[in-house]
Amino acid sequence: MSNIKIITFNVRGLQSDKSRKRKIQLLKKLKYLLETGFNIILCGDFNIVTEATDRISKVEFRELRESKLLVKVCKEAALRDLYRHLHPHTVHYTRFDSLTKTRIDRFYISHNVQVKSE
Repeated sequence: MSNIKIITFNVRGLQSDKSRKRKIQLLKKLKYLLETGFNIILCGDFNIVTEATDRISKVEFRELRESKLLVKVCKEAALRDLYRHLHPHTVHYTRFDSLTKTRIDRFYISHNVQVKSE
């Protein structure tokens, strides 16, 4: 696997309004990093839910600004959600509390990175 850059992205604990602004700034910087032309493996604790199927809660899902930005950045950089690629019909969660289950830890890979699953 030549020509692969690995970017670890961790925005853990950014939940307040001020922190949400910081998360959006980080996503914009991430977009810049992804424009390098290299194959990318991007992983980390994003603390972002991008689709309703990645969440169970009594509170209705609404797509937040940072969620939309992450989806846009991944689409523009031709990154695919590795978990969804390997498990298109399975739902698992990476964060649990008494009210909510979410999948907020993520792995994204460039489209031309081959995936082998056993």
